[in-house]
Amino acid sequence: MSALVFELGAESKPQALIPGVAPVSQRQKLEAKAAQPLRGGTKAPGGLFDESRLAQTDMFDAVSQEAHP
Repeated sequence: MSALVFELGAESKPQALIPGVAPVSQRQKLEAKAAQPLRGGTKAPGGLFDESRLAQTDMFDAVSQEAHP
């Protein structure tokens, strides 16, 4: 029978690992986290094809209307 291997568990208390199981390294944890797909937040209102953009005025609208009545 092999000797028990311990690692820090919850609340920094030691926990024994099952024989034949190696502790998970910090690098392995980070690689697993990096391999997860990215998740977006809530969808932003508007965007390139937002219909409300058509109602917005341009800073040159007033000038072009005065120059070309």
